[in-house]
Amino acid sequence: LTRSSGDKGIDFVGKMTVGSGFSKLDQVVLGQAKCVLPSSTTSGQDIARTVAKLRRGWVGAFVTLGAFSDPVQQEVLEDEYPLILVPGERVAREVLADAMEAGETDLKEYLKQVDIEFQSSLVDRRPEEVLRL
Repeated sequence: LTRSSGDKGIDFVGKMTVGSGFSKLDQVVLGQAKCVLPSSTTSGQDIARTVAKLRRGWVGAFVTLGAFSDPVQQEVLEDEYPLILVPGERVAREVLADAMEAGETDLKEYLKQVDIEFQSSLVDRRPEEVLRL
């Protein structure tokens, strides 16, 4: 996770490994997250900003608590953006699964703990540095 003061519009940076052992490739994953109402949709402008930050060989991820409109999904497909779209419904399923895996039955308590641990997970790092981790 990147700090808001220096993220330049990017909320998280990760590494995705394709393959294994000698036959593997590490790729930078540059991500944007939008906390919006579940009934709202993401605009093409938001998607374009994220894609514009990608360098050759990087993959983008756009996470929203809302949904992706049909035109935005079509744009991502037609323009062949290397972008993973993660809608709010998927976020909710993953949070519930993580809470269950942690043995937490009270979702509010689980989310409070996530918020507490959030600050310690923030780092200042250039995206390409994740490939060395």
